Amino acid sequence: MERRRTMAAEPSTHLGLVLPLYDEEAVVDRVIDELRAALLPLPCPWAALLVNNGSADGTGARIDAAAGPCGNGELLGLHLPTNRGYGGGLRAGLDALQTLRRPAILGWAWGDAQIDLGLVPLLLQDIDQGADLAKVIRTERQDGALRRINSAGWGWWTRRMGAQHADLHGCPKLFRAELLRGLHLRSDDWFLDAELMMHAAERGLRVAERPAAMRPRPGGRSKVRPRVALQLGLKIAAWRLGWRP
Repeated sequence: MERRRTMAAEPSTHLGLVLPLYDEEAVVDRVIDELRAALLPLPCPWAALLVNNGSADGTGARIDAAAGPCGNGELLGLHLPTNRGYGGGLRAGLDALQTLRRPAILGWAWGDAQIDLGLVPLLLQDIDQGADLAKVIRTERQDGALRRINSAGWGWWTRRMGAQHADLHGCPKLFRAELLRGLHLRSDDWFLDAELMMHAAERGLRVAERPAAMRPRPGGRSKVRPRVALQLGLKIAAWRLGWRP
């Protein structure tokens, strides 16, 4: 059974942010500290939901230890008994936030400490100034030559397949909550980011991008395996031919 440390539903918050965590005991405290530092100064109500996506290590305990009020917002925890995949964990978190907090603006970020969460307030500013969707574009990778090569190849392929944005997977991503309700995202795997961006392109949405460097992973092993790039590339090609998840 899913376990949540939450408060009862209250009037709409301004920002709701989901971070999926799967066996991230080595980095979760650093991620939480960075998240607090980024969101604590916000003058608007916010809620950040840390999703323990079926972890077998101490990730869940660290989430429970951190959960609670923080400035104008609160850190919340959602514990999934089994891993639902990257997209499945995010979707569970998004559903929970919409039920519990009804935020005007939703989004997600990674829980591996490789992107500066201090960018979230800047992305929120972009949404408040009229963008439908605001995201990071990774302009530099500091996580090894192989990842840089994979990233360049992936960017080339997605552009060949008609993608309008060079970095479909760049996170954090923020968007208006009503946008998510109209898209009906279905992916449970790593395709979720691409699915969102391909839908955005089809609808002609206004997308703002902020440059960021992809930092070295500070601890633990990446959950993205080499075969993922091939799988995503095939799905992008299938999308162009009319397939939808």
